[in-house]
Amino acid sequence: MTSRQRLLAVLRHGRADRLPWAPKFGTWLTAHALRGEVPAQLSGCATWHDAARRLGVDIFDKNGPVYREVFSSVKVIEETRGNLAVTRHLTPVGELRTVREQVADYAHTVYLTEYPVKTPADLRTWLYVLEDTRYEACYDEFLRADAEIGDDGITMTNLPDSPLHRVFVSLMGYETGSFAFADRPGEMAALCARIMVKNEEAYALAMRSPAEVLLTGENTNSDFESPALFRSWAFPTFKRASDLAHAAGKLHWVHACGKIRALLPRFLEAGIDGVESLTPPPYADTPLPEARRAWNGSITIDGGISPHVLVGDVSDAELERSVRELLAGMGDGGNLVLSVSDDTPVDARIERLQTIGQVVREIGRLPLRG
Repeated sequence: MTSRQRLLAVLRHGRADRLPWAPKFGTWLTAHALRGEVPAQLSGCATWHDAARRLGVDIFDKNGPVYREVFSSVKVIEETRGNLAVTRHLTPVGELRTVREQVADYAHTVYLTEYPVKTPADLRTWLYVLEDTRYEACYDEFLRADAEIGDDGITMTNLPDSPLHRVFVSLMGYETGSFAFADRPGEMAALCARIMVKNEEAYALAMRSPAEVLLTGENTNSDFESPALFRSWAFPTFKRASDLAHAAGKLHWVHACGKIRALLPRFLEAGIDGVESLTPPPYADTPLPEARRAWNGSITIDGGISPHVLVGDVSDAELERSVRELLAGMGDGGNLVLSVSDDTPVDARIERLQTIGQVVREIGRLPLRG
């Protein structure tokens, strides 16, 4: 099987020749290129896809856009000040300011140090921005991304965030957002309902797109998102996206790299096809075999390799043992894409991706022996 055939077989709940091994390490490669420390075996690789081909791993990406946001009357001004990126949204009813701080050495890591919605007045301004937003198709961008990967893997396309994720991650932050849900529940309910209505415009384009796998990019974490909030303002998004995707003959996945053990039943009820970057302890709280049992094998799992085994004092023998123990607990190995949860850390030893690949080639033929 080609990598594309292998991944699509597993994602469609079918049987592949072997377990896909699909670590993402674009952050790692970019950081090492900035440091001038790209190892000789990856010298000359223009992208992490090129590096993945050289290392012999499957490519399971999530960067093929099918729509873009545009504004009718809102003016957006982007300014860079050293390692700070300042975004200003100018509207007839006020201005919003967002500040992001780029970590110098860690590629895509950006801290949102000033959220756009800090006051009730800001929220009214942001609602104007939301209503002014339009979506337009950019299927050509997806097709280019897909063609670049070719038979070496697949790429998903991103859907809009749920209202809960949008409030906590991009609008207010967890602290301000939590207080807002507690102190102004009616206002927040109206906001979330309006986001869900607006998301429908993006869904319409995504469902007509050439993408086969759609991804809702949550960072679901039950430390911050109570079961009640999740049920009200994340679960409906998952369910709606799943229903639409299935009607369009597509698959719906959710990125969930946080603590989701308390929410496992809700994922099943939402009808999603897969969870991307399911993260085991010690970084999150859900061992993959437990998720597999809770979901009865009906949800494909991407993840499993904890970043800590790629760095520090973990020996090669310990690494191999941890991979073998994981696979021994995953039944016949169906509905599993082995990857690093959530990403390959910058200080990882890249040779360890090859070590895991050797274990997969040795014992990863499907069905696994368990």
